[in-house]
Amino acid sequence: MSIKPVDIQKASAKFKKYLEVADMTEQLGGNQNGLIDTAEEAVAAVEMCNREGGDCAGLRQYLQIVEITPEGTLITGQPVLKEEMNGLTGFDWQTANWSNGNPFNCAWQPDNVIFNQGKMLLILDNTGCPQECDGKPYASGEFRSTQEKYGYGYYEVRMKPAKGDGLVSSFFIYTGTYGQEDHHEIDFEFLGRDTTSVQLNYYVEGKGNHEKIIDLGFDASKQFHNYGFSWTPESLTWYVDGKPVHTVKGKVPYKPGKIMVNFWPGIGVDGWLKPFKYPGKPLQAEYDWIAYSPLEGEKTAVVDQPVVKKAIKKPVAEAVAPNSLAVKDFSQGSFSFNDGIVAEADGSYKFSARSARDPGFGILTGDKDIGNRQTLKFDVRGKLTREGGYARLIIQVYDDEDNDYTPSISLDPVPLTADFKTNTLNLGGRVDRVKKIQVLLVTDRGSCEAEINNVRFE
Repeated sequence: MSIKPVDIQKASAKFKKYLEVADMTEQLGGNQNGLIDTAEEAVAAVEMCNREGGDCAGLRQYLQIVEITPEGTLITGQPVLKEEMNGLTGFDWQTANWSNGNPFNCAWQPDNVIFNQGKMLLILDNTGCPQECDGKPYASGEFRSTQEKYGYGYYEVRMKPAKGDGLVSSFFIYTGTYGQEDHHEIDFEFLGRDTTSVQLNYYVEGKGNHEKIIDLGFDASKQFHNYGFSWTPESLTWYVDGKPVHTVKGKVPYKPGKIMVNFWPGIGVDGWLKPFKYPGKPLQAEYDWIAYSPLEGEKTAVVDQPVVKKAIKKPVAEAVAPNSLAVKDFSQGSFSFNDGIVAEADGSYKFSARSARDPGFGILTGDKDIGNRQTLKFDVRGKLTREGGYARLIIQVYDDEDNDYTPSISLDPVPLTADFKTNTLNLGGRVDRVKKIQVLLVTDRGSCEAEINNVRFE
């Protein structure tokens, strides 16, 4: 390990509250030189900070800047977000229900994400495929945060990837449309053909090709290990069990994204992954936990804090603006899919689920010019219809009715409340003509219903 001594005497004032020389030298067993110059001393500094409730994220950042990383410790320290894999307990996380193009040769389905005794299993099988798998021969699992709000900071996972040719087990942060300017991504990808190594990568403004293969010195598929990365405006550093294994500096991703993990078999990429052959029984990638700590002073990724009890205001719907353009006045029709039940009356849409698939519908609006209107507004209410259920509502706007997979802009998730509440999707000048508005209700086995009305452009 590369060690550069840290002069505690010269540490910034904010760190001195827990890096006082006298206390530190006592903690370090009599080291009198006023320096942190070994990994063991760095570990002691972090542990001491954790005990005393100090700014541990700042300490870790400081130690990394001066090239000391406490080997084997968590780079996320005391995270503001930690998913312990005890099931879907709220709106912070979601299971995916969709499919992508090549090289992803599976549909990601909620039934293929299993929580068991504090672990999450992403299961790859062929149950119901291809009929119930969007034409794909296999189904698998994807788990992700509901919001694209996670920016600079420390990200970490404890996982055990799957072994086997053609397989990828992942941990990454993602935002945007692949290959486009808004695409930013930071990856850990375990290639099942050789789980004694891991592939690192990142994308900035849609540009990747930064792959780096890291020899782990162990077989990752045999036991759980910690994998993480620190992300600052100037650099990216990847870690394995707390030890830095690769750093890049310069132009790095800069847009907040979703925290994601998934498991998939490849197609058309045999030179990269080797050919996949299903062994006749389900395969799995295992995850113990996911953690996140923001960079010191970072404001782009604030996790929801515990709610302080106070007077509760019921959600209300806004008055419709005089210049609004109501969808009901120019819609040409609607359609439902994936077992959704949809009833429409004078611009009010009621729909619910009958299965674990995504129910939803589209409002075909022709090729409507919305003028200079910059927002799509709609009033929505909804409820769970089964105890322990889960629901997530998504609104998507398309300028091409024949494209069902790449919306021009979307709002995800839309909060569901017992009373009608107005929600606003800012179009940001990206849409001037609309051909379809699509609604998705992602549920856990038919557990929710929703009602939307007053859909309009303002």
